[in-house]
Amino acid sequence: MSEDQKETLPPSSGDGGRSGRDAASSEAVAEGVDAKRTASPSAGGEPGTKPQEAAPKREPAAKREAPPKKDAPPKEPDPREAPARALLEEVVAEVKTVFPDAVEGAELQKFRPVLLIRREYWRDVLHLLKTGERLRFRYLECMAGVDYPQGGYIEVVALLTRMPEATMIEAKTRTPRDAAELPSAVPVFPGANWEEREIFDLLGVHFEGHPDLRRIMMPDDWRGHPLRKDYSPFE
Repeated sequence: MSEDQKETLPPSSGDGGRSGRDAASSEAVAEGVDAKRTASPSAGGEPGTKPQEAAPKREPAAKREAPPKKDAPPKEPDPREAPARALLEEVVAEVKTVFPDAVEGAELQKFRPVLLIRREYWRDVLHLLKTGERLRFRYLECMAGVDYPQGGYIEVVALLTRMPEATMIEAKTRTPRDAAELPSAVPVFPGANWEEREIFDLLGVHFEGHPDLRRIMMPDDWRGHPLRKDYSPFE
């Protein structure tokens, strides 16, 4: 090799040129670190890139006006109401013809005529409902009692059916809780025997004229009446 060629060669460090490559790599790493440090923290995308502008907020769409509601068609009356109301008026008129002061109230409940009878007329009205020529409610479906302590009374209800039409009415009466007493329906409807005994046993209603008024569910020496709302077995 000539002297001129030796002068043009880069100085050798004895590491095969690795020092120059390492230096170039270090410079590249440093530039990358500096680029990360200068990137905006809020910018999206890769570090060193130009941050993207936030998309403009969309204004909420204007509320559409609801179309005016159409008037609902008139509701047709239930076909059961007219005959039930006619029956109620017929029964009340018949009872008042014989006992003008016996009916305290009258209404329809689920298309069933309901009469509220004064307790002193209870047995007489039941007899009229059974034997009246235009009434003929000769079948006693059931009897039950309900305690109303806030009102201060116990209510006794009888469901009566006219056969063979199977037309039903409800007759009920009330008695004070502190002196619970009613005329017995057994002379009119013998099937009321056990039901009145049950009402006597569980609610304490005394039925005047009942042929065998004694407890039917609780022992004879049981204290109190379990279906009264203020009953407590621990007293």
